[in-house]
Amino acid sequence: MANLKGVITAMLTPFDAKGNVMLNAIPDFVRYQTENGVNGLFVCGSTGLFPLMRVEERKMMAEEVVKYAKGKMQVIVQVGAPDTATSIELAKHAEKVGVDGVASVPPYYYHHNDEALKLHYKKIADSVSIPLYVYNIPRFVGVNVGLGLLKQLADAKIVSGMKDSSRDFLQLVEIIENMPDDFAVVNGTEGYILPALLAGASGMVAALGNAFPDLLVHLYNTYSKDLKGAKRLQNMINRAKTITDKFPISSLYEVARERKVDYGYPRPPFTVISKTERERMIKELKAIKLIQ
Repeated sequence: MANLKGVITAMLTPFDAKGNVMLNAIPDFVRYQTENGVNGLFVCGSTGLFPLMRVEERKMMAEEVVKYAKGKMQVIVQVGAPDTATSIELAKHAEKVGVDGVASVPPYYYHHNDEALKLHYKKIADSVSIPLYVYNIPRFVGVNVGLGLLKQLADAKIVSGMKDSSRDFLQLVEIIENMPDDFAVVNGTEGYILPALLAGASGMVAALGNAFPDLLVHLYNTYSKDLKGAKRLQNMINRAKTITDKFPISSLYEVARERKVDYGYPRPPFTVISKTERERMIKELKAIKLIQ
């Protein structure tokens, strides 16, 4: 049975000013997420800048997050790579250190047909005994995992669920409606968290959880009891996203710092937001009462 559900933060990877992974930031990060009721962490995904990280750095992140989060929330580690062998290496390591599951983008750079993708996922799944989830983000990877391939993977018991960041709501609904009840489908597009939950998604994986985990948890706990209130919360999420998306990913480090949680800085070629732009962004967030 898949256990991917609830509010899952797409975790930033903390780097220091020199670009080194800042492992000492992880305990405070986990504490902040736990105190705000987050259900899980998605480690080394797109928000975590995994394409900019070496394999050993990704392993260190898995080890440290498990050390502090195990037993408090789900830990899902993203193990995608352009080649199958690296994904298997990362998946085996993740299982060894005690994660709850692994996810993988399709192999990127080269484009592969469905048969090659199915074999790729099967080899990862065969290397571990923990659940494997598809991470679908075609705008970055260049390939979309649609319903046809997903059904093949599920029917063969290769994958247990999917994080869908396709930004294709109709495809998301089609997948929810046509996959088995025990196949977890979580939404990775913050602009329609509420519609996805109402359509049957089991949860969300959200980058905004780094800065506003309380807002996401409030929506998740509200939507089934107070739809009108949930709509207001979704509108607030959309406004926060509009403000922070002016500086993708880099903005989240600064908003978190403003909320007294230091995750360090993004890794180059991402840049640190200028003081002027940071002040403008914080002012806009204060105007909508997301920051006191």
